[in-house]
Amino acid sequence: MSAPDWQSFRSVFPAVNESTYLMTARRGPLSVPARRAIERILDEHTHRPGELVFVWRDHERVVGDKVARYLGASPKSIALTPSATAGLALAANGIVWKEGDEVVLPSIEFPANVYPWMQLERHGVKLRRIPPNALGVVTAAMLLEAITPRTRVVTASHVSFLNGYRIDVAALAAGCRKRGVLSVIDAAQTGGWMAIEFDALGCDVLVGLAQKYFCFPDGLGFFLIRPDAMNVIKPSAPGKMSVKHYNEFLDHRLDYSEDAWRFVSGSMATPQLYAFEAMVEFFASYGKEAIDRRCMELQAHLRKECTKAGLLCMGNDWSKAEQSTVVRIEYPYPDMAERLKRANVFASTLKDAVRPGFHAYNTEDDIAKLIAALRR
Repeated sequence: MSAPDWQSFRSVFPAVNESTYLMTARRGPLSVPARRAIERILDEHTHRPGELVFVWRDHERVVGDKVARYLGASPKSIALTPSATAGLALAANGIVWKEGDEVVLPSIEFPANVYPWMQLERHGVKLRRIPPNALGVVTAAMLLEAITPRTRVVTASHVSFLNGYRIDVAALAAGCRKRGVLSVIDAAQTGGWMAIEFDALGCDVLVGLAQKYFCFPDGLGFFLIRPDAMNVIKPSAPGKMSVKHYNEFLDHRLDYSEDAWRFVSGSMATPQLYAFEAMVEFFASYGKEAIDRRCMELQAHLRKECTKAGLLCMGNDWSKAEQSTVVRIEYPYPDMAERLKRANVFASTLKDAVRPGFHAYNTEDDIAKLIAALRR
C-alpha cells in the first residue's frame, strides 16, 4: 500500500498554504470539501427549500451513521449535538442524582467539562477536583484512586487543552466499570485526528465537536454512549426527534427512540451537517490510522527541534501513548502572540506558553517556521 499523499491532503486547506497554521487545537481551518458542501446547501436553501426540507431532515441519520462508524461505534450509539458542551450537559443532566453523590474530575479541566457538573452542586452533588501531580498531569490512576463509595461519575478530557497530556481512557473506563462508576470523556482535542475506536475505549460516554480537528465551522458535535449507559443516563432535553413517532406531532408520548437518537433535541444546522459528512468522507479516504500516525510524527519532530533550539516542551518524558498532537512549549514572553503574527505563524498561546496543534496538513517546514519565530 502506497504512503498517503500529504501534499494533496494539504492542498484542500487554503489557510495552511497562506500561513503557518498550527492553531487547530483552537479552531481548524475550513477545507474546500466542507466549503463546497456548505455552499451547495445554501444554494439549495435559497432556491429549493420546499422540495428538500424533508430530504435534509432524513439525511441527519445518514450522517450520524457515517460519523459513528468513523469513530468506531455502532450507529445506534450516536446522537449529533450542537457542541461538545451540549453533549457533556446531556450526560450531567441525564442522571438522577442524590444529595452526597460525587463527580471526580481533574482540577485543570477546560470549562466545558466543569460547568455542567458544577451546576449539579445545587442538588447536593460534590465535585472532587484532583490536582495535577509533580509533572503537571492528572493520570487515570489518580482519578481511579479518588473514587469513593459516593462517586457516580469520573470525567476527564481525552487530551488536556492545557498541556496535551493524553489520558489512558481504556484503563480509566475499565477501572470505573469495575467500581460501578460511569466514565465520561471529552474528546474535543482528539476527535478528527486520532484514530478513535469508541467500542474499544470502553468509556460510557464520549463527546466531541467539529470546529477543531474535523475542520469546519462550529455548530455541530457528537455524543457517543454505550447501550447499557442509556439505562442510567436519560434524555434531559427531549424534542421532536427524540421519539419513535417523530412525524406524529400531536401524539405527545415520550416514546423514546431505542437508540442514542433519543438525545437529539431538535433540528440541526444543515450546512454543518453536510460539512461533517464531507470531512468524514475526506478523512476516511486517507485512513484515520494514517492521519493519526502523521500527526504523531509531526509532534515528535517538533519536540526534537525544540530541544535543539533550547526550547522546553512539556511531556518530553511521557510515553508515546501519553503524548498527543497538542504540544505545550514553555515561552514566558508577553509579546509571543505578536511575534508569531509578525512571522505569519498562527498557534494558540496561553499565559506563559505556546500551544501548537497539528493535523496531517502540517509539515516539517511549518515546524521550522515556528521555531524560527520563537527564537527570533
